[in-house]
Amino acid sequence: MLLLESLAAVAQSENAIPQPDTTQTETASKTMTVGVRHQPPFAIKTETSDGNDWDGVSVQLWREIAEDLGIQYEWQEVAADEEIGRLRNGDVDIVISAIATPEGERQLDFTQSYYVSSLGVAQPRQRKILDTVGAVLSPRFLKTCLWLSLLLLVVGAVVWSFERNKNDEMYATNPAQGLWDSFWWAGVTLTTIGYGDKAPITIGGRVVAMLWMLVAIGLTSTLTATITSIFSQDATGDLSNVADLKSMKVGTIGDSNAAQVLQQQQIDFQSFNSPQAGLQAIDDGDLDAFIYDATLLRNAQSITVKFSGIAL
Repeated sequence: MLLLESLAAVAQSENAIPQPDTTQTETASKTMTVGVRHQPPFAIKTETSDGNDWDGVSVQLWREIAEDLGIQYEWQEVAADEEIGRLRNGDVDIVISAIATPEGERQLDFTQSYYVSSLGVAQPRQRKILDTVGAVLSPRFLKTCLWLSLLLLVVGAVVWSFERNKNDEMYATNPAQGLWDSFWWAGVTLTTIGYGDKAPITIGGRVVAMLWMLVAIGLTSTLTATITSIFSQDATGDLSNVADLKSMKVGTIGDSNAAQVLQQQQIDFQSFNSPQAGLQAIDDGDLDAFIYDATLLRNAQSITVKFSGIAL
């Protein structure tokens, strides 16, 4: 979070005090218009009997600066998408609730950073039965099952080709029944269950079986990690890596740092005007994840959404 300002005159007057400071006198006599918007915990809008009052980290910091420099000021509420335009048009002299972005820095001057935050992820808090069903029926899970089935069928077919004429008690000579028997054996061997109801007895069958056991050791680990990732992505929402976001419905604030990061990662997203709108979309089931500044997300009140951090 950065303080966006146009106080060149004030900064110069503070650094040059040896002689009568006419610049500071002029600054003090002028009432500055300070742009601000509701953005907890940096700027918090409170309704009072006399109108609106402001509090928060940025507000208190500005009040201390204004008091030290003797600046008279008045608050002016501005929308998030109006900050740059109203500053450039001269409608406000300074905006204290702005977040520095590459686009903004090309048009305006920002102060040094006084608060640094990371990106956060907001997701549905509760796991639903339909989420689990959706994970099982998701294209990624079905694709994994398809490739695994084809692999088991191929390995089983090779074993059956060796066993069908010499081990017909375990592997039927009928192609349909025999391939099913060998498919079953390949699956049982992969999972290391080993019922023992079927086993190759030929040299060729046992060689294939030994090779399949060795391959299955590494394949089982990969398969477990893949299935866990699918269920955590589609059901629990506990993201393990950025790649999970590519198959999810993601939202963020347009023209924000989060939006630029998502674009760099080639992740499609839906734009919103405020964090509250994005969190509401999660509550309504329209989004799987909302990416934005972690501090602002944690201060956006929502009891149905949980927050987490992820390196993007």
